Amino acid sequence: MDAYDQMNNTQKDEMDNLGEMMQEPQRIISFVLIPLVLSFNAMSLAAILSIKGTLSSHLCFIVSLAFSDMLVAISSCLFSINEIVNPVYAVGFGSAQRRTLTWCSLVILKALNTTGLLVTLLSLMGMSIDAYIAMLRPSYYLSHRNRSRSGVLAVLLWVIAFVCGFSDLIFSSYGFVVKMPRMRKRYNYCEFTYISLYQDEYIVFALVLLCLVTMSYLYCRVYVFVKSRPRPGTGQLQLQSAPSSTRERKVLITTVFILLTFGICFVPMCALNVSLVIHATVDEDGLLRHQDAFRLTEKHLFNLFLLNGVIDPIIYTIRIPEVRQAYTKLICTKCKSPSRADLSIKMSRSVIGEDTTLVKK
Repeated sequence: MDAYDQMNNTQKDEMDNLGEMMQEPQRIISFVLIPLVLSFNAMSLAAILSIKGTLSSHLCFIVSLAFSDMLVAISSCLFSINEIVNPVYAVGFGSAQRRTLTWCSLVILKALNTTGLLVTLLSLMGMSIDAYIAMLRPSYYLSHRNRSRSGVLAVLLWVIAFVCGFSDLIFSSYGFVVKMPRMRKRYNYCEFTYISLYQDEYIVFALVLLCLVTMSYLYCRVYVFVKSRPRPGTGQLQLQSAPSSTRERKVLITTVFILLTFGICFVPMCALNVSLVIHATVDEDGLLRHQDAFRLTEKHLFNLFLLNGVIDPIIYTIRIPEVRQAYTKLICTKCKSPSRADLSIKMSRSVIGEDTTLVKK
């Protein structure tokens, strides 16, 4: 009878814990954002894939971005579910089977989430490079456009992100087997991976800074190019005309919006984790005293990654007129679908708000 009561008390505690977790504000926000990320990006993929023709490099980056945003959302959802089903206790405590299930599922889901974030960052940086080349070197862009190259580029991008995302699991084997054999008596492999000094998130932080610098430079160069380029068919006296000013203002607003969105969604988490590393080095006791506050802040800031997954389709897909036509075609099957070949440079230039009809003249 005592064992039965103990089992009932344990189940009651788990249900109370579940109720408390479901009422956490950051978890409620994430469960609202996750369906939005999945639905927005699924619609973007359906619209792009309905466009006939070869897959240009820019479309390739947009498709990759959509899949990566969905991977981040799915892994985040599974992470929350796993946190409820397999509560995380202290490392090294509990039954061997329970510890293996809990920590291995946690480490694998964390690696999948990191992989999605890395693909997102690489896709965003790739689109900035693609837009830069399409604007400043259009002949080179057109001559080097082909379907096989775009496919290889997408596969390479995901392979790099997968290796980096799972680098913690892959390279921890050396320390676990060779350098620290005593750790095997106390911890399983997944626990050792989780508590090791190296974390795969470090690559995300470094890539965030690299993307911020690269995107800022390239998009600013594109804006300077658009601002300094005469409008075809106009004379020097008409360079400051209203249409030209409108075009420049549109490019400027789009550039600022892209960089501002990236800074808001990615930089805060990067700054928080850098501060955690500094605290762990300088004041470890202070870090332990405030670890709950840091974890809560981290959960709130992670929702910014999900918010980025909602904004990406609006910035890079929905706002492009030709893709909106594809959206219309999904609703009205009688509408004519635009060709991917006709959209290759158009979509790259639409990312930074450029009027592509001017380039054709």
